[in-house]
Amino acid sequence: MREQSRGPQVPAGLPMTEEQLKKLGGRELRALGKLMPGEEEVAENPRARSSVLRIAERTNA
Repeated sequence: MREQSRGPQVPAGLPMTEEQLKKLGGRELRALGKLMPGEEEVAENPRARSSVLRIAERTNA
């Protein structure tokens, strides 16, 4: 998920137009955040305390 939300890696300072960057391909996902379990869920299931739900949105790239 992390790699797909970064997009193309180009060297810093390399002059490129927006069109050239679009040809390289954009990022496939946009990271929206993380959700951790609530106190009630952890009380019901102690193994849930280390869980993380990551949320991402698919882009049109």
